[in-house]
Amino acid sequence: MMKYKGRIVLMGAALASLVAGAALITSFWDLPMWQGLYCSIGLATTEGCNYSPTSRPAQIVAVGLMIVTIPLLAATFGLLQNIHLHKKINKSIDRKLAAHHEAIKELIENGGNGSSESVPVQDVH
Repeated sequence: MMKYKGRIVLMGAALASLVAGAALITSFWDLPMWQGLYCSIGLATTEGCNYSPTSRPAQIVAVGLMIVTIPLLAATFGLLQNIHLHKKINKSIDRKLAAHHEAIKELIENGGNGSSESVPVQDVH
């Protein structure tokens, strides 16, 4: 469980910042909660939303939301991509290591006597 603690904390922080941003937008921009959430997600993904903050506090909320959530979402998406790629790379390495083990096993069974039979060895890279 300790291995996943950082991942859970990061994803939870990203989600919490989106919800907190929606609550702040709702109160400062005078929007319904769903539109606040829409704007929160839009600002966090740098897409923007259909509403612009008109008061100074609303502008501060928008800037603060972008400063906090854009890096959190970027780190979360990077983490998810890393998890996916790590699984694919491990499968590839496991297949290549299995081939190497078979080649070594065959060499050992042949006694390493330099028989004319060659054993293919794959590149691990």
